[in-house]
Amino acid sequence: MPCSRALRGIQRLKRWFACAAWCVASLSCAAQASAQAITVFEAPDACPPRDALEAEIAANLGQAPPADIADVIVRSRAGGFSARITFRAGDARTVEGETCVGLMRALALIVTMQVDPDAMFRRPPPTALAPPPTPPEPALSEFEGECVLGREVRWEDDCSLAEPFGPRGRNQAEPAGRFLIGGALTLEVGAMPGVSAGAWFGGTARIGMLEIGVEARYQPEAFSPLPQRPVIGAIVSLIAGRARIGVAFNLGDLGPFEFELVPLLSLEVGSLSARGAGLLAPIGAASLWIALAPGAEVRAFVLEHFGLFIRAELEIALRRSPFVVAGYSTPAFLASPVGLTSLVGILLRTN
Repeated sequence: MPCSRALRGIQRLKRWFACAAWCVASLSCAAQASAQAITVFEAPDACPPRDALEAEIAANLGQAPPADIADVIVRSRAGGFSARITFRAGDARTVEGETCVGLMRALALIVTMQVDPDAMFRRPPPTALAPPPTPPEPALSEFEGECVLGREVRWEDDCSLAEPFGPRGRNQAEPAGRFLIGGALTLEVGAMPGVSAGAWFGGTARIGMLEIGVEARYQPEAFSPLPQRPVIGAIVSLIAGRARIGVAFNLGDLGPFEFELVPLLSLEVGSLSARGAGLLAPIGAASLWIALAPGAEVRAFVLEHFGLFIRAELEIALRRSPFVVAGYSTPAFLASPVGLTSLVGILLRTN
């Protein structure tokens, strides 16, 4: 009997020790769980773990973050990642990013500002989420990954790839943009009677500084009287197409404007038409018009893609025909061998 009582006492002691050990372990696990700043954390395998996020928060704060601040759920989406952060205070935010590392940095910053907004005035040391330090590039701006070269801004992963002459190796004398389209008002003297106003439109492609363009213009009807009979004459109009070549020079900036100078040479081919005026039975006729037009154009771009231009050209007629009214020997109209054309218009440029 004494032995059996002793055995029962030992068994009771074992059960009490086992129960105490289980309680201690449970309290330890609860304390460990409560020590986590991010209580619920779900993220794809490609993302940094919870420990890295909490290390970033601790680095921003300069100390261990409080326990049980928020829950973070990260999901993959088309083109990047999306995260939902819910704070114990009740508010929640959704954050998106192209990379999960960048998204985690944003989440760490949000949590830091929630806990201690003044902490961001202190420079944090590198953490597990920060990339290894690299020497600064000479062309690197204050924004990470932005190379500022000349007037243009180009985003690159490595700014050392940038050429010394600017984005894509373009010499600063070269103008920006590869294609231009525009419209203008024209004033013509020589190919038409008197001073004729008309319309012009065209498009241009650039290869470096070289420009190749196609254009069209229309000079509406204008009256050319006979010298002896001012009420009799010819009503003349011109419609023509052009092929143009030029060299564009970037003159740099003057105030808010970016200027370009373009010496150019155009070959114009069209139809010069006329019909009788002041006659009982007027008839019409047309002749081939060919002219060579050297000139120059000045452009001023107010915005990146919008600009104004003026152009002046000499028109050297290579083919011109007189228009004669039946019964009169003096031509009613004959284009001048050399004329002048001026244009004022707008341009749109694009890459």
